[in-house]
Amino acid sequence: MRFSSKADKVVIIGRPVANVRALLILRAAVLVALLGSSALTVDYLSPVPTYCGATSGCGTVQQSAFSHLGAARIPLPALGLVGFTAVLTLSLLPGSRRRAAAPIALIGGFGAGALLLIQWLQIHAFCVFCVTVDVAALVAAAAGAVMLFTQNSESAPSSLNPFAEPFKDGAWIALGVLAVTAPLLWPSLRPLPDVPREIAAYYVPGKINVVEFVDFQCPFCRLYHPELKKVAAEYGERVHLVRLDLPLAMHPLARGAARAHICAVARGRGEELANALMESEDLTVAGLLKTGAAVGLDPKALEKCMNAPETDRAASKSEELLTRLGMLQGLPTTFVGSKMIVGAVEAPALREAFDQAALGAHHGVPAPIYVAVVALAAAASLWFGRSGRGARRRVAPAAGQ
Repeated sequence: MRFSSKADKVVIIGRPVANVRALLILRAAVLVALLGSSALTVDYLSPVPTYCGATSGCGTVQQSAFSHLGAARIPLPALGLVGFTAVLTLSLLPGSRRRAAAPIALIGGFGAGALLLIQWLQIHAFCVFCVTVDVAALVAAAAGAVMLFTQNSESAPSSLNPFAEPFKDGAWIALGVLAVTAPLLWPSLRPLPDVPREIAAYYVPGKINVVEFVDFQCPFCRLYHPELKKVAAEYGERVHLVRLDLPLAMHPLARGAARAHICAVARGRGEELANALMESEDLTVAGLLKTGAAVGLDPKALEKCMNAPETDRAASKSEELLTRLGMLQGLPTTFVGSKMIVGAVEAPALREAFDQAALGAHHGVPAPIYVAVVALAAAASLWFGRSGRGARRRVAPAAGQ
C-alpha cells in the first residue's frame, strides 16, 4: 500500500480504496434493510397491515411459525431493526474500528440466506418486504467480507485516512433515523381508506359507528367482547353498534348461535343475548334456548325462528359479506368509523379508534406527498452532510497503466 501527498491532493493506491467502497455499499444496504424492517415491524405489531395485505405472501409468511422467535414471540423484523442499527452504528466508529461492523454484517447475511431458503422450501411463499431486507443483508454481508479480507497490516499516516469518504457520519445517522421513522409514522399520517358501502349502509350519521363481525364460539371474539363492551359503554348514546354474525366452519356450534342471535336482534334482545352467549359454556340448541329464556325470549318462539329458512339466509348473508369484499383476515373484525380493526385488541386501541371516529373523517397526507417529503429529507441529509474530502481525493491508476 502506497500513499503520496502533494499540495491538497491525496493519492490512495491499492486495497484501502476497496475498503472505502465496501464501507459505502455496506451502509447503503443497511439503510435499505432498516427501511424494510421498519415497515415489516409496523405490520407485525398492528392489528391491520399497512404495507402488505394479510392475503399476500407477506401475510402468509407473517402467519407462519418462522415469523417470530422463541416463546416470547419476538417479531423477526424487530430483531432486524436492532441488528441493522448495530451494524450502521459500528460502521461509524472512528478509523479502522469501523471494521467491527463487518462480522455482524456477515452473521446477518447467513441469517438472511437461511430465511430466503425457509420462504422457498418451507413456507412456499415470498414476502416482498422480507426478500428486500434479506437481499440487502446479503449485499451488506458481501461488503463486510471485502472489508475484512482486504485488510492491510500497514498503517497509513494519520493525515491520510483510507476510510475518508464523501459524507460525514452525521449524514448517515440522519439517513438511518429517517429509514426507521418514515415507515413508523406513515400509519398515523396516511388517509384512511373509505369504508365499503356494504358496511357503511349500517352507519348512522352523527354517531360513533361500530360494526363488529363475530363468531360466538371464537375464543378471540370472547376475549375481545368485554373490551369492546367496556369502551362502548364509556361513550354511551354516542355509539351506534351493529353486530353481524360470521360463524366459522371450524366452530360447529357457531352457526346455531348466530341464528339465535339474529332472532334475538329481530325481537329487540340482540345485545342482551350477545352478552349472555359470550359468557355461556353451552352453545348447543338446548343451551341456546336456556340462555334465550334468561334474557326474556320465549324458548318455543326462539326455536321456531332459529329453524326458519329466512333466518338461515340472513346468517349466510352476513357470513359472506367480508369474504365477498376480500376483507376477511380473521375474527373478530370491527369497523370503527373509517378504521378496520382485526383481532382482539385491548381497550386503549379501541378508545383511540372511537376518538378518531368521533372527530369525523381523517383525510391524512397523500402517499405521493409523503414519499416526496421523505425523499427530500434524505437528499438534504446527503447535501448538507458532504464531507468535502471526496473532492480533494483521487485514485491513482495502477502501476503500468
